[in-house]
Amino acid sequence: MSTNAHELIRTNSFVLVCAHPYTLFGSRVKNLFLYYLQNRKAKTFEQVVDLLVSDRIKETLSPACLRHVLSTEGTVWFGLEKLTEMIDTYENSQMYLLSKYSKFSGTGSAKPGDKFVKQIPSQSTANS
Repeated sequence: MSTNAHELIRTNSFVLVCAHPYTLFGSRVKNLFLYYLQNRKAKTFEQVVDLLVSDRIKETLSPACLRHVLSTEGTVWFGLEKLTEMIDTYENSQMYLLSKYSKFSGTGSAKPGDKFVKQIPSQSTANS
């Protein structure tokens, strides 16, 4: 150990040196969170809860569903009720498309978000 390290261990300043980065970190996190709430215009406790829960729900969405939600929201975030209704509508429409197109595929192996390609009969099949 260097002399400086021994000196820090022997004095109370060791605790202050270790605590100092966490003080800055805590202050930064708090300021970023307050900026986030201000930017999202969440002023009441209920709005803050809705915002945090909505953000958590968005973390669980498929990439396609998340793109749909974010493009529909634009610059204004939707409250929890509107967000969940929109997600349910999106998921139901995807399941409708899945059931609609799986009838024609013969296998039913398509999943929501799969691209469907129209199959054109080959020349030999068309002539027989």
